[in-house]
Amino acid sequence: EQIAVIYKNNAEVVQLQHTLEKWNILYEVEGGENILEAEMIRQLLHYMFVLKDIQTAKEDEKLFEIMSYDWTHVDNILTMKIARVAGKAKCSIVDVIDKGYNFFLEHYERQDISVDDFASAEAFIAELRQLLQYDAKMVFTQWFEEMINTSGYLDFILTQENKAELVMNVNSLFKEVKSLIADQKDMKLSSFLQSISVMKEHKMNIFAEDMNIQKGVVHLSTAHKSKGREWDYVFLINCIDGRWGNTQTRDLIKLPDGLLKNTDISKKERNEDD
Repeated sequence: EQIAVIYKNNAEVVQLQHTLEKWNILYEVEGGENILEAEMIRQLLHYMFVLKDIQTAKEDEKLFEIMSYDWTHVDNILTMKIARVAGKAKCSIVDVIDKGYNFFLEHYERQDISVDDFASAEAFIAELRQLLQYDAKMVFTQWFEEMINTSGYLDFILTQENKAELVMNVNSLFKEVKSLIADQKDMKLSSFLQSISVMKEHKMNIFAEDMNIQKGVVHLSTAHKSKGREWDYVFLINCIDGRWGNTQTRDLIKLPDGLLKNTDISKKERNEDD
């Protein structure tokens, strides 16, 4: 509880989190992490991007990933076998599922996947399409709540050991949704994802609210957010030139040839002497 690790930039916290998790060391991110870099928020946004891409048949590789998530309730082995059939039949994963169990068996040529097994993939695609229909009819805040419930995402994070942190991150994302919809009343999935893409492109952050509810943990904090805080043991990481200071680039602006005259000092001095 009296140990803190201080870093310069928020991007550095990801490696710290992975290291502490590897050694089963509890931690808390002071002031809230950038939720756009949090794994479960990344998965949720990825799921939403796939929803959008299904409309334009650009979903295949991303679809394979989200079908492999623990919270989407599609068996990983089934997902892999459907993807293999899609490659063999030269069609998309969605096409394989839409063409049904018999088409799958025809190209799979084995009998270890039952009709009921395959039905879970069909139900998953039907769920995605249903959510797309809801997107056209619902206010986006309502749709967001429907999506995290229908997909199984909310139920899943509530079963995790760090559920308080995960729920806090979702609440922070939902708060951003409400902020965006205040400026764009007719916001839908595509416009929300466009806003998220712009934020990522320009390295903008959405910080999780800091509830300070954890005790007996290592505190992770940027130098900025640690101001005014006290710990018995403080570790600074990545103390190298160009990270904590001396970060300015001194590249000179290249001017067009001929814009400046007498840049040869010795020649200029000779002219003045003459």
